[in-house]
Amino acid sequence: MNKITKSGASKQRHKRRVISIAVATTIALISILFFIANNVSGTTGPIREVGDQFKVPSDWTLISEEIEPPRFFCFKGGSCPELSRRWSTKTQMSKEALSDVLSKSGWRFTIENDCTTPKNTHGDYISICRAEGLINGYNVSIHASVSSYDETRHEIAIDIRPSY
Repeated sequence: MNKITKSGASKQRHKRRVISIAVATTIALISILFFIANNVSGTTGPIREVGDQFKVPSDWTLISEEIEPPRFFCFKGGSCPELSRRWSTKTQMSKEALSDVLSKSGWRFTIENDCTTPKNTHGDYISICRAEGLINGYNVSIHASVSSYDETRHEIAIDIRPSY
């Protein structure tokens, strides 16, 4: 009976070892596949082409650009691919100036609001006008904003995302 018990205990240990190895192998394979899927990204060429169509005046200063390439998993809370650019300008954007930039870019977007700072509004960046449209399968959103705390801070932003 001792031999049966030892043999049974040995089989149990062997079974646990096999299950442990199988679980560890599965976790390792899933981790590797997840890493590959997240780090293999597609080209940003098409979304850059749309962003490059936006013809900004030479006196605008690019202050940031973020491009998220297409991936299997997107983690930044947005979609991917995604392109965001921000410029500072010396003067507040007018509706006519934004219309001119859109026209030079070949885009026919409707501008919402009149690009004037609302009365009794305070904030670091207050949106004063925006324009949105669809270009080559991408949603394009352009925002002009001002700071109520610093009258010299004016910013224009463009955000581009897939339209799905």
